[in-house]
Amino acid sequence: MDQEQRADDPVPKRLLAVRLAELPRLARGAILCGIVLFILALPEVISFTVLYAGHLLLGRPGWSAAFVNAQQIGRLDPVKRVWLTEYRYDPYLLYRYKPNSYIEGWGCTTDSHGFLHNGVSPTFDPGHKPEGTYRIFLLGGSTTASYHAGSNALTIAARLEEKLNGDVALKAKYNVQRFQVVNAAVSGYTSTQEFLRISLELVRYYPDMFILLDGYNEWSMSIFRVWSPHVNHRSQVYEEGFERIMTVEGALAQGFFLFRDTVVSRVQSLYKYTTVLVSETMHKLRRKTGGSQGKYDNAQRTVNQPINHASIEVYRDNLLHVIGLCRVREISCLLLLQPTFGLGEKSLSENEQMILKEYQYALPHKVAYFTALRALFKDLAAREQRNVRVVDLTQTFQDVSDQIYIDFAHYNRLGNERLAESIRAIL
Repeated sequence: MDQEQRADDPVPKRLLAVRLAELPRLARGAILCGIVLFILALPEVISFTVLYAGHLLLGRPGWSAAFVNAQQIGRLDPVKRVWLTEYRYDPYLLYRYKPNSYIEGWGCTTDSHGFLHNGVSPTFDPGHKPEGTYRIFLLGGSTTASYHAGSNALTIAARLEEKLNGDVALKAKYNVQRFQVVNAAVSGYTSTQEFLRISLELVRYYPDMFILLDGYNEWSMSIFRVWSPHVNHRSQVYEEGFERIMTVEGALAQGFFLFRDTVVSRVQSLYKYTTVLVSETMHKLRRKTGGSQGKYDNAQRTVNQPINHASIEVYRDNLLHVIGLCRVREISCLLLLQPTFGLGEKSLSENEQMILKEYQYALPHKVAYFTALRALFKDLAAREQRNVRVVDLTQTFQDVSDQIYIDFAHYNRLGNERLAESIRAIL
């Protein structure tokens, strides 16, 4: 009986509690922080141990690289499934659309070469151009590609192609039987990727004209705190490649990280999302603009700093490179500064008023950046250059009272239609 009492005696526990209580407050806080940090670091220690042990035992470098890529891409929730099913890695452009894939949320599909086709157009053959065909490549980001068009036939490229082929006078002007507009725009692309794609790939596809419709992504990428002049922020995640993650090693690595994230890292996840929740709440209290500004702040973007003039210089250099390449190869070039929400004299619809309220905090920075871009386009347009036209389209929707914008950048079907008509009029 005495032994049982001694075994259950809580005195040692009380002594430990007393000893902790006797410590200075600073020391108790340090011990508590150490315990919390140990709990948070434990999953990472286990991950590294398993990764390193597997690498040593198996002696296959591909395994460690697969683990790294699996962890990076796995942390892209909630878009990881989209990126793994709709895009593929490219060693120069970082990523591109997969051939014959359905772009979820857009209602559009790609052709066998990874271009967004125009619905009713003949299949694009990059290695052959039919006689009497005038081939135009349209480049840009998701706005140019026509995000949320709902159908390939309703994209800017498709609407432009139909309008050009319906204009008899224009066919006579260019002395052609048919215009072919190839939608070479890719979501998230900047002018750097477009110049690289033109010089490394598209010049081999018998182009007669390149049309670049840009502006928003130059600004959007410029406000990342990790902005790079080379391509864009996604390079830090994708540069090691999607292809390796689709191997057997990559599949097993994804399984490991799925196990770790669902079983081992609950405390870590709780800490992470609690931090995000507190950060979002503080932004709401400070700006009173709703939680969506976290898209810019919590995603490592900032609109509280001066505009990134270095990114404007990169944009200018890329445009000059495209102009120079087109001049040497005798290809026509049309450089367009895209219309964007908040610029111009457009009267806003009810839904656009809601968009304005949601993104009001970022509008001054965006307007300042586009003001600099408009000055750049004015300077480029003042130079006389054969086969090159530079046009500022930021005022395209100023006489439209109906809704054009579905968010801070993208157009609805009416916007695609009006923009296609504006480009036709320029040609």
